[in-house]
Amino acid sequence: MRPANIKTISGANILERRKRRSFLFKLVLLGVATVFLSAFTIYLLFFSGILEIRSVTINQKDISDAETTGKNQILSKIVSILESKKYGYLKTQMNILFFNSSETEKELLADLLFIDQIKINKKWPHDLNIDFSLKNIAGIWCFQNDKCRYFDSKGTYWGEAAKSFGFLLLTVNDLRDNNNVADKGTVDVKFLEAIKKAADYFKTLNLKIGNALIPKESLGEFWLDTNKGYFVIFDNKSDIAGQLEILRILLNERGKDPNFKPQYIDLKIDGRIYLK
Repeated sequence: MRPANIKTISGANILERRKRRSFLFKLVLLGVATVFLSAFTIYLLFFSGILEIRSVTINQKDISDAETTGKNQILSKIVSILESKKYGYLKTQMNILFFNSSETEKELLADLLFIDQIKINKKWPHDLNIDFSLKNIAGIWCFQNDKCRYFDSKGTYWGEAAKSFGFLLLTVNDLRDNNNVADKGTVDVKFLEAIKKAADYFKTLNLKIGNALIPKESLGEFWLDTNKGYFVIFDNKSDIAGQLEILRILLNERGKDPNFKPQYIDLKIDGRIYLK
């Protein structure tokens, strides 16, 4: 057995320790560099303002009285999204690189029911350009608590509206106490469909509707105020098409008579007509 060379072993250990120290030094250096680079990147992206969203331009495609209100609500929602913090301190959406246009569009459509379509475009490096259009207003629905809302052809309601008088915009005065539909984002669709059907048919009879009235105790009854000075009473549980046909026959027979001035025409019962 050959004796070990102590000098050779000692030299090898020293070389190994140097390599280990060199490796550890490089590892520490790499860690420090990574931390520094990460901190610099976070600063550059979220605190330096180099890609910060600084202006939001909102354009409405269809101009109406609700233009300013709509723009203000959209801007308020956008600001809320931009100011939201991730991990407790990073405003990631304030950075145009991370701003999620498609998700924001979905959120705006879900929260702001007056919007029909909306498109958000990024204009690098600091701007957002938003184009939106309003839903078509079918009328105003006033609930028993005196709150009035705009509604569209599908019954979705939004905003706050003043009661309308005249024949330019249909106003439905819903006097029923059980207005739980007011908490669901839609008006009473069964009544709406019946009123729309009657309103469309009235055009062929040279009649216009100013206001619709749903009585307090109504289960299906509704009254339509016409431009001829009388009400027409329907029941949405009956055959609306049949009721309208009876009305057509009546008006063809007596509508041109100058003495035909009823207070109301009652068509609630199928196949029958009552005048007062």
